[in-house]
Amino acid sequence: MTHKFKFNPYTYARICAMKSLLYNKLDYDKLMKLSISEITKYLQDRIYTDEINELSINYSGIKLIELALNKHLTKIIRKIVKISDPDTTAILQIYLKKYEILNLKTLIRGKSTKSHFEDIKTLLIPIGIYNLSDLEKIYKLPLSNIIKQLPKECENHEELFDIENILDFSYYKELNELKSKLLEKNLTDYISLIIDIHNIKLILKSKRFGVETNLTSNYLLQNNSTNINIPDLMHSKDFDSAIDVLKKSKYHKLVDENFIEKYEVFLDKFVLDSNKKLFHKKPLSSDVVFSYVFSKEIEVRNIRTIAKSKLLNFEDKQIQKLIIR
Repeated sequence: MTHKFKFNPYTYARICAMKSLLYNKLDYDKLMKLSISEITKYLQDRIYTDEINELSINYSGIKLIELALNKHLTKIIRKIVKISDPDTTAILQIYLKKYEILNLKTLIRGKSTKSHFEDIKTLLIPIGIYNLSDLEKIYKLPLSNIIKQLPKECENHEELFDIENILDFSYYKELNELKSKLLEKNLTDYISLIIDIHNIKLILKSKRFGVETNLTSNYLLQNNSTNINIPDLMHSKDFDSAIDVLKKSKYHKLVDENFIEKYEVFLDKFVLDSNKKLFHKKPLSSDVVFSYVFSKEIEVRNIRTIAKSKLLNFEDKQIQKLIIR
């Protein structure tokens, strides 16, 4: 069965109004000049009022900002799901499963390092079947019990590397299957890009940490990509050789001295930057729902990046390279 989103005037009008409230280049330029406390006040005065007011009773500083961003994004996504038509909602929920996967991986990492729940709270975005209270209850369980709640493919696996890759693979596999059922080219192109970048990140990570090729290959997705030769990347002898393959691909512009040290950050930025350009090609089409969701994710990521960069005393030029405009 194929899907083509219907144009819904009500949803379109609501989302256009919401898009008008998104932060823009001027907002980011202002935020870059502010301290952490000033950023908090800026958020409180603009869009994030409810979240800052509620959370400031118990939190302050960067933790307040991060929790407010997470809470606000959760609220907005739930609102989008509520006002969208059933077909769009069904497809959107598959895309949003990435947050469920991210949360489960965070819980497992936290348990592995014996961290307190408060220490990992800022990393959790409770979009999906688990709210924050549910995640806290799960975290109180022994690690073995948490693993039992994961997909059955995770059974009999104890290594964090395997569990995380199985979770990622199950998500991207579902996205890949969804792609063949969609008629919206913008969205199918974006899913192809997401899968491409997933494969690249996985291979580069394995090369950097010396993971055997046959172990990594189990978690790669077939994507028929014309942007890069995945087998060549996979069979490169080490990390530097893999970077050389990347330099010869359509992703060559990404590779510089900064990329080599922070390749995951730059690849994630590339995905979000690409979807912003992709969905602006048809700003009046019925995929306005996805365009807004991606834009909101970019906004939250940008604000978080600026705030964290302030703590690390990054120069403006460094921050500029990390945010998406």
